[in-house]
Amino acid sequence: PNESRARQFASETGSQSRLLCVLNCPGTNEVRPRPGECDDESLSVYFHGSIVPARMPVALIRALAELPERVRLSVVGYETKGSTGYISQLQHLAAELRVSDRLNFLGTFPTRADLLETCRRQDVGIAFMPMRGGSCNERTMAGASNKAFDYLACGVPVLMSDLPDWRSAFVEPGYGLACDSSDPHSIATSLRWFLDHPAERRQMGEKGRQRILADWNYERQFEPVLRMLEGR
Repeated sequence: PNESRARQFASETGSQSRLLCVLNCPGTNEVRPRPGECDDESLSVYFHGSIVPARMPVALIRALAELPERVRLSVVGYETKGSTGYISQLQHLAAELRVSDRLNFLGTFPTRADLLETCRRQDVGIAFMPMRGGSCNERTMAGASNKAFDYLACGVPVLMSDLPDWRSAFVEPGYGLACDSSDPHSIATSLRWFLDHPAERRQMGEKGRQRILADWNYERQFEPVLRMLEGR
């Protein structure tokens, strides 16, 4: 799902086989526009996935404290085996910063359809990776992570870490903004832009949704795989 991963795989295995890079995209049947009603006075920030420090840093909660009360954060997901107790840690920090009423942990949903329906009601999706260091897996998540594609499939623009692969794939085409995800002020500055520019953020999300329909979808991504399997 990532060109760097494909190159590393070829290098480590010495494989002479044809390698295909297939992005981790949603199906076209999952792509729908956001609801028509809009609240330009508030900002619903959203995250779904594994709730771990690398994906949801404490800096995001601290950024919430720098922003107006009309900015809220909703979180859907789960702790991993290695992050047990992390939700409680974030809740305690939110209490210290007096933003508990603006941080909502929604748990997990029984179906992916429920997840995406919730996503469509949001204004900005969070897709963070470590700014420095990180494992090989974390350094090659652009295209492999489904988060940004899920958000865009719902017409929701993305706020992501300012990393070269992510910036090239999502920021430069105009589907979201990048920030230093380890710095609360940098996160807050980007979220304030989304708050202050409702029309532009909706345009970003819709532009990304059209890209999902045109190219970044399961059917289109697997066309080369199907052709190879059929010997074409």
